[in-house]
Amino acid sequence: MIFALLLQLSCSKADEGLNCTQQIMPYFANFNFKDANSGEDLFFASSPKYKLKELYAFAVKDVARKDTIRPEVVGTGTERYFKIQLNNTVAKDTLLIKIGVLPDDKFIYTIKKDSKEVCPTYILDKAYFNEVEVIPNQNRLVFKK
Repeated sequence: MIFALLLQLSCSKADEGLNCTQQIMPYFANFNFKDANSGEDLFFASSPKYKLKELYAFAVKDVARKDTIRPEVVGTGTERYFKIQLNNTVAKDTLLIKIGVLPDDKFIYTIKKDSKEVCPTYILDKAYFNEVEVIPNQNRLVFKK
C-alpha cells in the first residue's frame, strides 16, 4: 500500500506540465566478444583465448584509470555473456575496454527515452565498437575482435 502511494507521488504536477521525480533506473548492456574471423567466443569458448580477469573497462573521462570497471558474467556454459552498467544520465558516453595487453577498444553508446511517459525508462539507442555500429541481437551486443 505504501509503495503504491509512493509510486503515485513520484510524478508531480508543475506549472508547465508533469515532472518526473522518480529515480532513474540503471541500464545495463549485455555483450560478448567474438573472433572476427572464426566467430568463436573469445572468453566463453571451450578453449577461450582470454581469461575473464583480462577484461576490464574505464570511463573515457577517467584519464588516470583509477576506477576500474569489471563486467559481471551472466549465464552458464556457452550461454554466458558480460553485463556492464552504462551511464544513462547522459545522452552519449564512451568506455575504454581493455583485454589483456591488446590496445584499448572504444565502446561508444547513446541512450534514449523508451517512451513518452512522464516517468520514462531509458534504453540503448546506438552502440559502436571501435567506430563500427553494433546492432543488438536478443538484447545482446557482439563485439568482433
